[in-house]
Amino acid sequence: MDPSRLQCLIDLGHTDQRRREDAVRDCANRGEAFVPEVARVLQEGDTGARRGAAQALGRMGGQQASDALTAVLDAEDGKLRKNAATALGRVGSEAAVEALGRRLHAEPLDYVRSAVVLALGRIDTDQTAQALLAWTPATPSDEEARRRALGDRVPRAPVGFDTDKPWTLPVRLSVPQGLEEVVADEVRALGVPVSGTHDSSVRLAKGTPPWAVWPAVRGAYAVRAAGKGAPEKAIPALLATLTRTKDTTYRLHVDGPRRSRAELRTLLTRLRRLLAPLGITDQPAAYDYQIVLTQQDTFEIEPSFLGDDRFAYRHKDVGASIHPVIGASLARLVATGPTAVVHDPTCGSGTLLVERALLGAGAVSGTDITQVAVDAATTNIQAAGLDIAIKLGDSALIETWPEFVDEVIVNLPFGVRTFGSGEDVTRASVAFTGAKLNRGGRALFYTSQVNTVTDALRDAPDLKLVRRLDLDAGGIHVVALLVERA
Repeated sequence: MDPSRLQCLIDLGHTDQRRREDAVRDCANRGEAFVPEVARVLQEGDTGARRGAAQALGRMGGQQASDALTAVLDAEDGKLRKNAATALGRVGSEAAVEALGRRLHAEPLDYVRSAVVLALGRIDTDQTAQALLAWTPATPSDEEARRRALGDRVPRAPVGFDTDKPWTLPVRLSVPQGLEEVVADEVRALGVPVSGTHDSSVRLAKGTPPWAVWPAVRGAYAVRAAGKGAPEKAIPALLATLTRTKDTTYRLHVDGPRRSRAELRTLLTRLRRLLAPLGITDQPAAYDYQIVLTQQDTFEIEPSFLGDDRFAYRHKDVGASIHPVIGASLARLVATGPTAVVHDPTCGSGTLLVERALLGAGAVSGTDITQVAVDAATTNIQAAGLDIAIKLGDSALIETWPEFVDEVIVNLPFGVRTFGSGEDVTRASVAFTGAKLNRGGRALFYTSQVNTVTDALRDAPDLKLVRRLDLDAGGIHVVALLVERA
């Protein structure tokens, strides 16, 4: 198995919360083709890994994921049952309603019952409402969970930042680690000033509202407003920036250094007591906004339903696909101009090519050795409304490349995209770039095999390394190498 795929499966059970969350996100981003491998971890992994696998499958969705999650609703581990129920609610599988209903009547643990109730509330069918109304709550927490679940059946306006209010709070974009300056340049290109960059962050200039950059900036994961001072002052000020707070739900999230379970429980209990009089509801399974305690012990708020159709073209995916947020920044980094001839020799689902074409380009083309990838790329390109030529072929053969190109952008294999080894593809990609790239052209190699690429560059004297960016991709160290042809 490709090392990055194996690593994300291993990290599903990692003891470090951030590594575990990154692994869940990484597995989910690999798409439907990766579901069987995550489902295997759910069935056969250790306790921690199974819990993480349930979370990942909830994000991946689909019938395969639903079936795997339903199968562990009766597991011995209560936290696994809770995660499986929450994930089924997220998947929204009507087929799971009957199994969730049975679990609800049999479940001995309060916190698991609450998760089952909220999961049923998220699956919007008459059957789920009937199952909830037919159940007799045993405790006040059961009553509260059912109230929330049935309340979620009433259509509610999404919560966002209130654009009619004057803006005074700091704003931060959450961005891929290592690409902070690239995203800052994208922000500046919109005419929006930047006050600075930091680890995985781009801070906007004072007085700049979130809607000045969101969702226009493609290289950011999320936009957050930052509070100042003690929580008693900071959190109400953050809530005041939202379109509404009455009858809204929130989730508390803690970033930063790892805390002991006892410290975390004490901290969250204190915050919930502080928030209780404000008339908002703690509902981690279905929340309108996230309140975040940062590494610097300050508070931020992130609405969950801000308009974001930036990557709506991604209808299909393949294993080891690049995250589109990262892809958008890499496309910006390699771009030479609006008439450039662009090629991706291992195009996968086409993300890099779509992101590059959206910036303006001439002829854009891609190759992949698997028909699954070619079909996925074709579907995504059509959804984006772009004219990009995709063909089936082995990138390790020079005849599959265009005659000449101005740019090469390539996510070198984490998975198998060519006959032979990943090293063969890497060396061929560098060598053929040297042969095909026009003078003044650029190439961007996104790779975990940095030594192989730099070694191959020694045999391509016309290619000059001009920039190296060290990135974090779901806990995996990846490097983006930008080269130019003299």
